[in-house]
Amino acid sequence: MDPGGIVLSSLGLAGLTYGFIEAGQKGWSDAAALAAMLAGAAVLAGFVFWERRLGRRAGTARPGPGAAGSRQPLVDLGLFRSAGFTWGTVLTTIVSFALLGILFAMPQYFQDVRGLDALASGVRLLPLIGGMIAGIVAATYLQGQSGLQGQSGGQLPGAPRASVKTLVTAGLAVMAAGLVTGTFTHVTSRAWFVAVWFVVAGIGLGLAMPTATNTALGALAPERSGSGSAVISSFRLVGATLGVAVLGTVLSSAYRSHLTLAGSRLPPPVPSAAASTTASRWRGQPGPRPSSTWSARPSRRASTS
Repeated sequence: MDPGGIVLSSLGLAGLTYGFIEAGQKGWSDAAALAAMLAGAAVLAGFVFWERRLGRRAGTARPGPGAAGSRQPLVDLGLFRSAGFTWGTVLTTIVSFALLGILFAMPQYFQDVRGLDALASGVRLLPLIGGMIAGIVAATYLQGQSGLQGQSGGQLPGAPRASVKTLVTAGLAVMAAGLVTGTFTHVTSRAWFVAVWFVVAGIGLGLAMPTATNTALGALAPERSGSGSAVISSFRLVGATLGVAVLGTVLSSAYRSHLTLAGSRLPPPVPSAAASTTASRWRGQPGPRPSSTWSARPSRRASTS
């Protein structure tokens, strides 16, 4: 057990996440938000120092039979001596950041802006899943060896059809193209437009994520694959958490920057509610909602607002 590492990592991530959320609510110049982010980063730096010190005190970063009675670090920093593991973990974290960012923002768009219910919103996320499946199948095929025909008619082992670097680079490029296209989504966007960039982003995610994970684990010795897999899973969760916090902050900041309530004659509770949530953009406003081409029943929340 490493209680010190658990406390430091938890406090550091909590500080960063809270700072990003506060920045989205109060602006990037808010002193409390900046202080929380700086404090979180400092605590995480202390966590790294603590883990290194604990690893040296144990005599080795790799657990062994002789180290059973000594305290082991929460994260085996010796794993990051491998460039393949380091870059594979970083890229997996980036992919998780993007994936959870999409899954956080788009259901709000479907339900709060387009007026769809939860089931209809889930159905419209299926193109993303379909694209990921297609990307994973393609990555599996391209990582396979292209067999050569031998003189006896058998198959000789050959090189992979595509290198790891090519697959990861292509996956990240395709994912970025899909996400950039998604930034043009607005209140009157057609359903096919969102589905197309979902598929493109999903293909990129499917190409990059399993390839980066396999690369990271393949760079380790078999006896260290268990701890390596745990570290990758932890970083994946960190990327997902920060993806939700950061994209939520950007979404909230962009919404508030386009919200003009100065000089309005609205009742006092209305401006504060409108400034705190994108859903309230449509609440209390007369007239129909924007025309929709999604052919779905409006949600109860939308119909009663």
